[in-house]
Amino acid sequence: MIRKEFKKFIIYCFFGGIAALIYLSLLYVFTSIFNIYYIISIILAQPFAILTNFFLNKYYNFKIHTQKTRVQLIKFTTVVLGGIGINVILLYIFVEFFGIFYMLGAFIATLIVAIYSYLFHKNFSFKNR
Repeated sequence: MIRKEFKKFIIYCFFGGIAALIYLSLLYVFTSIFNIYYIISIILAQPFAILTNFFLNKYYNFKIHTQKTRVQLIKFTTVVLGGIGINVILLYIFVEFFGIFYMLGAFIATLIVAIYSYLFHKNFSFKNR
């Protein structure tokens, strides 16, 4: 059982990596090639990453088809937004209160948020009802 859960978590992280690669690639293309302001580029690129991550996990990792896709996507996006908020708060605490270098803080925060996200997606976004 634990081995199966760990495998799902590793797959979840792999899919997150694919989504991050898409996000960073689009961010670069929008900003550096199309000369779009980087904040606007983030807003344009993020939905592609969220949708990629959602559909990969829905169909290949969690394989839950008992809920409507729209409902699952709303739940998924809610968890993602919560993760972004947690990431920002943790990074601020690590840097401002503990004096941790921001890149190390971001790495630690990302690991914590990955666990949070996996658990919430497993038990909320893709919960088999």
